[in-house]
Amino acid sequence: LKIVNSLSENTKLTLQFMNSYVKTVSRDRAGSKWSNEVKLSSSGGDSEPFYPYRKPWVDRRTSLGALKLLHVFSATRYLETDLSFFGSYWDTDKYGDSPESAGRTYAGTFYFDPQSGYIPRDLGAPDNVSGYNMFGGASSTDNSYSERYRARVSMTDQFHPAHELKTGVDFRYSKLVENRSHLHDDDPAQLFLWQFDVAPVEISAYVQDKIEFLGMVANIGLRWDYYSLNDERNVPIKSLDYATDADLFYATKADTFPTVNPKPINYFSPRIGIAFPITTNSKVYFNYGHFVQIPQTEAMYSSTLDFNRPRIQWMGEPELSWQKTSNFELGYDQNVYGWFQLHIGAFYRDYTNAQSGIVYAHANQTIVMESAVQRETREIRGLDIEFRKAIGRFVTCFFNFNITQNSVSNLEVPGISQIPIITDNPNVGINGELRGVPLPNTTEITPYGRGVITFKAPENWGPRLWDYPILHKTRASFRVYYTGSQLVRHPDGTFRENHPDVKFYTIPRMGVSLRLSRSFAVTKDLKMEAYMDISNLWNSFYQYAGVGTDYYNDLYAQGKTDRIGSDEVKNKLILRSEGQYHNSTQVPSSFVFGIRIML
Repeated sequence: LKIVNSLSENTKLTLQFMNSYVKTVSRDRAGSKWSNEVKLSSSGGDSEPFYPYRKPWVDRRTSLGALKLLHVFSATRYLETDLSFFGSYWDTDKYGDSPESAGRTYAGTFYFDPQSGYIPRDLGAPDNVSGYNMFGGASSTDNSYSERYRARVSMTDQFHPAHELKTGVDFRYSKLVENRSHLHDDDPAQLFLWQFDVAPVEISAYVQDKIEFLGMVANIGLRWDYYSLNDERNVPIKSLDYATDADLFYATKADTFPTVNPKPINYFSPRIGIAFPITTNSKVYFNYGHFVQIPQTEAMYSSTLDFNRPRIQWMGEPELSWQKTSNFELGYDQNVYGWFQLHIGAFYRDYTNAQSGIVYAHANQTIVMESAVQRETREIRGLDIEFRKAIGRFVTCFFNFNITQNSVSNLEVPGISQIPIITDNPNVGINGELRGVPLPNTTEITPYGRGVITFKAPENWGPRLWDYPILHKTRASFRVYYTGSQLVRHPDGTFRENHPDVKFYTIPRMGVSLRLSRSFAVTKDLKMEAYMDISNLWNSFYQYAGVGTDYYNDLYAQGKTDRIGSDEVKNKLILRSEGQYHNSTQVPSSFVFGIRIML
C-alpha cells in the first residue's frame, strides 16, 4: 500500500505499508547439526514423495511500514524526514503426529501412515524391503525474529551557485532475537540450540558539499558512524579458564560464564569524488572513500550449545569492531554520437579487519570451541566496461562486462586447521597461538558479463485489428549473462595435498531469460500491466559435478583441467553412474504470470 498526500503546495506526506507471508517447508531436510540456517523452499527442495512430513514447516512473515515527509522551503532548500519499521518473524516446527487410526498392521507389525503426519522415531518401524525408514527425521524449531525502528532526517541546501550542502542524521534501533533448536536424527540426546537476544543502537551522520565551477564537479564529505550494544555478553577467550567442554557448557547454560559490556565504537569516514569534462561529450572522474560495517550478527552474539557431548560449539565475540573498506575508482564516460553511453572504469578495494574464525582449545583438547576474530584482509581489483542506451523509442539496452581479481589472506595452519588456534599453553606456537604464514591466496582473473535489451512498441504504433493497435505498449526484455572460466577445487582433499600446483577451471557459461509485458489503461486513473517471466529460456551446456572424484580424475588424466563443466570425459559411464551429475541445458524453464495494478 502506498498513499501520497499533498498537504500543501510545498509539503508532501507519503505512507507505505507492505506485509508478506510465506507458508512452505524447509528447502533441505534441516538434518545438519552444524548449521542453524533454515532456507525457504519454493518448490519442495529435496522432495519427500513417500514421507512428506520428514521436513519441518517454515512460516515467515515480514512487515514494513514507512512514513516520509518532504517539505520544500524554497527553490534551493528542502527537508526530508523518514520514520520506518521493518519486522521479520519465523515460525518453524515439525508437523503433527500421524494418527494411529490411519495406520495398518502387516505381518504382525503396526505401521503408521507416512502420508498422514509426522512419525516419531520411537514409534516407527523400519521397511526391510526398501531399507528406507519413513519415520523420524529433522525436528527443528525456530521462533526467531528481528525488528528495526529507524528515523532519518536530511536537508539539501543550494546556498551558493557553486555549493550544494547535504547533511543528515540516521538513527536505528534493532531488536534481534534468535531462538532455534534442532534434534539431530530426531534424537533428544542430540539437541542443538542457537540463542541470543540483543538490542543494538546505531547512529550515523554526514555532511557533504557538492562544489561546481568551470565545469568541474567535486563532492567532498565526512560521515560519522556509531554502534552500541549496551548489553552484557560472554567473553570467548575466558573459555580457556575452564577444565573441560562440559564445564564450559554448564557455565554458559547457567549464565555464570564471564561477561563484558562492549564499549560503543565510532568511526569517521572521508568521502571524495571529482569529475570534470574533457569535451562536451566526455568526462573523467575519481572517487575515494572509506566505508565501514558491523560484522555478522551470528559472529558477534550467537551461541551454539551442543547437548550431545556436551560442549559449546560456537560463541560469538561481542567486542568485534568495524570491518573497513577503502575504495578507489577512476573512470571515463563518453557520449557516442548521441546513440549510447560508453563507460570504462578501473577500481581497487582494500578490505581490512574482515570477519574470520578462531579456535580456542586446550593443548590436550579438553576444550575446543570456535569464535570470531577480525584478521582477514582482502583486495579486489577490477575493470568495468558498460554500454548503455537509456533512451529510445523502440530499443533500450545496457551491457556490462566486468573483470576482477581477488586476493584473500591465508590464515590456514598447515596440516592442523583452516583457521588459527589460541591455546592455554604459552609455549605452543607463538605465545600460545598456532597460526600460519599470512600469505595471500590470489585467485585467477574472472570475467563476468550481463545485460538487458528491451524491444518496445510505442503507443498507437504497429498493425491494427479493427482499428486497434494490437502491439502498442508491449515490451520484450531479454536478460543475458556470461560467466568466464573460474578456478575450482578438486573435491578430494588427498588429491589436493598430493597435487598442490594442479588447478582446475570451469568452461564459460551463458544464459538468457525473457520478460514479456503489456500495459493497459483501464480508466483515466487506473492502469494495469500483465507480464510473463520466463527464466532459463536458453542456457549453454554445462555439466554440474557432484561430490564424486571420478569426473575430475578423468579430465586430469586427459590433461583437460580447464574443461570442468564439459562432458568430455573418456569414461562416459561416469556421467551416468553418479546421480548428482546433470547439465544446465536440462534445467527446466519456469514461467511466472502476473498482473500489476497502478492507481
